Amino acid sequence: MSVIWTAFSFILIILAFYLILHLYQRIRVLEQVHSDRTLQDIEEAFTTYLADVREENDRFAARIQTMMEKRSRSENETMNVNDGQSEAGEEIKPAKDKEPGIPKNGADFERYLNKQIAASSSPQRQVNAQAGIGSEEDWMPPIEEMHDTVEESLYVQAVKLQKKGYTVTEIARQLNRGKGEIELLLKFQGKLKP
Repeated sequence: MSVIWTAFSFILIILAFYLILHLYQRIRVLEQVHSDRTLQDIEEAFTTYLADVREENDRFAARIQTMMEKRSRSENETMNVNDGQSEAGEEIKPAKDKEPGIPKNGADFERYLNKQIAASSSPQRQVNAQAGIGSEEDWMPPIEEMHDTVEESLYVQAVKLQKKGYTVTEIARQLNRGKGEIELLLKFQGKLKP
């Protein structure tokens, strides 16, 4: 009789090991699926964030171009009003090689923008640049014009608003950011907590 009990016990132990091994394999598969889902969520959040950033950059570039076009139009009108005379009373000759407009491609637009900024810089800088005194990199603003401010990061602002009970859409509207960007910030905030 003890042989039967021993054989039965041995069969139960083998069955228990088989079930443990089977459950272990299922847990590993579930963990793999969970990590894949997390990676997919992160990838989706980054994709949404990048799309929002692209849209925001396109809107910004369009605003800059319209501002530059308005400025060039107002300068042209000013020249027409002066009737060909500069402020010093010298006659202004129309430029024959004048740019037809604002460039559309990125590198040309950047060069054009830098020229416009250099043209509108302070007279003292222009005199210094012509005399070879200092450069743009050496220039420091006057201390009186500097004001220190402390601003909370976007992450901190979003977390505070979330703790107050705001939804993701309301937080995005309040902070003037894309909904995907706020979702990304808050997802990472949840993942980083222990």
